[in-house]
Amino acid sequence: MLKNALYLRLSLADGDLGKNNKDESNSIENQRTLLVNFLQDRDDLADEYIEYVDDGYTGTNFERPEFKRMIEDAKAGKIDTIIVKDFSRIWKGLYWCWRLSGADTSNTGNSFYFSQQ
Repeated sequence: MLKNALYLRLSLADGDLGKNNKDESNSIENQRTLLVNFLQDRDDLADEYIEYVDDGYTGTNFERPEFKRMIEDAKAGKIDTIIVKDFSRIWKGLYWCWRLSGADTSNTGNSFYFSQQ
């Protein structure tokens, strides 16, 4: 059975984290709803998932604690499918940045799903 990861990210500049005592930005809540619905609509993916949330972190570098934990979990075989809203949640220049960061999981059998193009 596939072990899914949901990755959610929003930079601090774009969100409302901390406003009105919010623990989580609206965008993160919206991403979660979108990804859980996407997951439930797919017959080829299990409904169970591990959630990784970097709320308030830029996507211009890999200094994101949950991103790092997710990649380590993928390399360790704890997850084999990573689901994100779109490329920008990971990085704008995904392929080269992925390779250069050392986060390349191409030899682990991991898969990415994007709920939107």
